[in-house]
Amino acid sequence: MSLTTPWTSAQLATELGLSVPFTSAQVAAACGLTPPFTSAQVAAFTPRTVASITIAANTQNYTLNTAKVSGYVAGQTDVTLTINSGIIVGSSSTGAAIFVDTSWAAGDTVSIVNNGYIVGRGGTGGTSGSTTSAGAAGGLALQVLRATSITNNGTIGGGGGGGGGTA
Repeated sequence: MSLTTPWTSAQLATELGLSVPFTSAQVAAACGLTPPFTSAQVAAFTPRTVASITIAANTQNYTLNTAKVSGYVAGQTDVTLTINSGIIVGSSSTGAAIFVDTSWAAGDTVSIVNNGYIVGRGGTGGTSGSTTSAGAAGGLALQVLRATSITNNGTIGGGGGGGGGTA
């Protein structure tokens, strides 16, 4: 918070998203404090950044990271990625997937709400003319490297393996 003590009621209300007049209980709730609290605790309060990112068009190889969040504050950010209904988030290769990386700080929350399709790429088929040529494995749909809440109202599916070669 950018306030210095003493501050006016109007400054405090602006910083905490309150209306004047306000109660100490409202200040406590806005700061996540339990009364009694000190003015130093209120001054040290940093409001959380809440970000919503929506994927509204088909895309490939999407990475969810802190660079995608305007106003990101380490340890104070709640981000929700929503994939709209009917939208396909896929992979251009079996080595790529929708990816939640490790750039997030402790204290950040990351959520994915999938209303569409998160899909991995299918594996390459075996060579024609060879009964011993196996198909390649399919790819991951989703790779998550940090705690993430996922609400799946659609489909999440890895890519299927490629078929074997035929004579």
